[in-house]
Amino acid sequence: MKKIILIFLFLISNYLGFSATRTFCGASGGNWNVASNWCSGTPPISGTLPGTSDDVIIPAGITVVLNSNVGTVRSVTVNGILDFNSNGKLTADVFYVDPTTGSTDGDTNNDQLRAGGTTYSGNQIDGIVKGVVHGTLPSPFPVKLSNFTVNQKNTSISLTWKVKEETNFSGFEIQKSFDSKSFESIGFVSGTGEGNYGFSDNTPKPGNNYYRLKMIDQDGSFEFSKIISQFYHLETSSLLVFPNPVENKIFEIKTQKEFSDFQIFNISGKRINAEVQKNIDHSLIILKDNIEKQSLILQANVDGKIVSQKIYVN
Repeated sequence: MKKIILIFLFLISNYLGFSATRTFCGASGGNWNVASNWCSGTPPISGTLPGTSDDVIIPAGITVVLNSNVGTVRSVTVNGILDFNSNGKLTADVFYVDPTTGSTDGDTNNDQLRAGGTTYSGNQIDGIVKGVVHGTLPSPFPVKLSNFTVNQKNTSISLTWKVKEETNFSGFEIQKSFDSKSFESIGFVSGTGEGNYGFSDNTPKPGNNYYRLKMIDQDGSFEFSKIISQFYHLETSSLLVFPNPVENKIFEIKTQKEFSDFQIFNISGKRINAEVQKNIDHSLIILKDNIEKQSLILQANVDGKIVSQKIYVN
């Protein structure tokens, strides 16, 4: 039995290196539905509730109270106490209770634990066998993304990514957003098994453009990549900045035609406060915010067209 437990823990610990493991890090009696009770990563970062792809570990000496339907997680390892209370419901592909320090507590039949395809209610939750792995991990997703980058190239934005494993995989749906929340599909790249992929967005908008990959298996299941962004600006000789790099937060600009308005952003898209002093053949720009050692984007309305120039502030 000890050998089986050790094998399971070894498999889980190896998987955790590749998944979003959440470890409870709050005080005893903490509520499952309170995001600040959960930590993930190294060093641990709090503030995210466990989701469908997560592995949850409840440390010894900690009680987690589950008092609503929290949905589905990938695996749960109970080294402390998981207390089902007031219609608490949970589904896990794998459920394991440490035989020495772990326990579960269900109050009424409205409390339900579904583990490995079997449903336990009320007192059955208390009696779930300890030291035994209930259920199995789902098959690993057939592609593993190892790198995803984005860069501006002239008037387009180039996306490149690499995968380190790929088996019977359908392809990548490229999705785009301007607010990092609402995404739309802008293209599809089929899986080739060669590991290196690319896509060009030929219709970016000035400012931040956000991208993610929807990685689709042949059976229709999918996973999303992380979200990455690129600040898009038009390089043009009709807008000249000097000196560049900027010294003392003051610089001059010249345009081929008179400009009517301008804005300055940092690379995250935040607007920078500045004022302009117009002269006969040039304009003096004075940055008002406390800025140094960073790149900025200057956008100006020149003869009805938005033109941009990248500048650096010493």
